Amino acid sequence: MRTSWIRFALPLTGLLLLVGCGKDKQADQAALSATPAKAVMTSASLLKAGDFDGLMQHVLTPADYKAMRADWGKDHDISKISPEDRKKFAEDMQRLTAADAEQKLFTELKPKLDAFNTRYKVQLPLFIGMGQTVAGTQIDQSAEMTPEQKAQAKDALAALADWAGKTPWGDPVKARQAIGFVVDSARRIDLKTMDQAYALDYTGAMQRYTTAWTGLKQVLAVYGLKI
Repeated sequence: MRTSWIRFALPLTGLLLLVGCGKDKQADQAALSATPAKAVMTSASLLKAGDFDGLMQHVLTPADYKAMRADWGKDHDISKISPEDRKKFAEDMQRLTAADAEQKLFTELKPKLDAFNTRYKVQLPLFIGMGQTVAGTQIDQSAEMTPEQKAQAKDALAALADWAGKTPWGDPVKARQAIGFVVDSARRIDLKTMDQAYALDYTGAMQRYTTAWTGLKQVLAVYGLKI
């Protein structure tokens, strides 16, 4: 399962990173019309646009897509939600959508930013290097990936490590901006309870996925990764 996920996710991440690093539209269109990269590039373009319904139609056969739409929500058994999970979800959404959410969340985060800047910032390159080595070893040892896919995944990993190493994670101004986008996304998603989330139909769920994805892209852009 892990190698299957890496086989798809890392090349796709690499393509998104290339787009985020300023790949021009002409090159994008050329890649879209080329094989065998066409399928992955199309998936990347749909993901970049936040078109999750289009992505599902692209990666699934017409029959599987139709079956997924027909079965949507059938495994969402509200009775299995524990009281604790219900309470936590409601409390988290309340925190994210309250009128003073931005200031309260920043106040909670500020001590962590200070600790990062004084204690952990200097160690970040070491942690990134260790993570890159572990992930690189998993890619090298994958029996499912082709040499080309491994090279693509390694390039994506290197780009991600380079970005993470140069990003000012402890910057309080950027943290405020990121919190603002998170709060705005939570308000737009407009779900107060887990029951509401479980009751979403397919179209409503896809709309929320798009809203959440747009918010994530905005947060990443604050930290220098534009997708």
